[in-house]
Amino acid sequence: MYLKDEKTLLQVVGLYKKYDDYYANYDLNLSLFEGEILGLLGPNGAGKTTLVRQISGILKPSAGEIIIDGYNIEDCPEIIPKTICSMGQLVYTHRNLTVYEHIYYTGILRGLSTKSADEQSIYLLERFNILNLKNRIIDTLSGGEIRIISFIATIIGFRKLIILDEPTNDMDPEHRSILWKLLKEIRDEIQSSILLVTHNVAEAESLVDRVAIIQKGQITHLGTPKELISKASNMCRIVFSVYHDIAIPQHSIENLGAVKVDSTTYQIVVAREVLKERIKEILTSDINPYIRDIQILLPSLADAYLYSVSEKYDNGEEGLV
Repeated sequence: MYLKDEKTLLQVVGLYKKYDDYYANYDLNLSLFEGEILGLLGPNGAGKTTLVRQISGILKPSAGEIIIDGYNIEDCPEIIPKTICSMGQLVYTHRNLTVYEHIYYTGILRGLSTKSADEQSIYLLERFNILNLKNRIIDTLSGGEIRIISFIATIIGFRKLIILDEPTNDMDPEHRSILWKLLKEIRDEIQSSILLVTHNVAEAESLVDRVAIIQKGQITHLGTPKELISKASNMCRIVFSVYHDIAIPQHSIENLGAVKVDSTTYQIVVAREVLKERIKEILTSDINPYIRDIQILLPSLADAYLYSVSEKYDNGEEGLV
């Protein structure tokens, strides 16, 4: 057993995962505290899923250490099922079982009593307003419903470390909101730690305690949402919308340096010191008659994330992805 800080549940130290001639994770270091929700953000192919699959014991690292609750998982692999529950991007369910059977027996396999497994199964189905699906065969459900059932089966038993890789994929807004609220309760009331991989930065901003941004297999930025946003604090967005079904001269948009968001909305990212001049430029341009409204938006976590991943990052090593 390793010496462990009383507040640290997970430590990833100098982690490497190599596939043939490239590294999916390269000298990656990360800690997760007890009772913390840590958001893991990064572009496609950055190494997020590879990292969580190693923490979950599905993949073996090429080098480095993963320490859970003071134990190196290579020396003590039995700590993984005792401590971790994990939900991957690909959902695996027993499709010939009923919804209740799948959740209930997952709880039993995690060591719950029959009474606790039953109570938690019913409670979680009720929380998501899907108790009516209790006796449905899983193979007859929609993709979004299966996603919810997979999430419930993941968290039943409430392990110390919950790993979720894009848990809200295919979920409607109502059930996404329920999921986010439930994760906060699990953190606050049970003190579980949650490692959350997501592309939904806007929704994660109000949920996570800290954010780790991974690029090219390494953690490049780490901090609270407020700390990361402060790094982009000199930037803001001018967002303006135009009247529908009006053709805007393309050269005018290009001259302003505006980027199209949707069919009627455009935005310009500017430094605060030139904000006044850029607003004046827009209002005196030949697109002014077409503008329906204009807003100035201060940086959000999504802006900080985009700012972070747009920074040039090169550690000088060949073969990184």
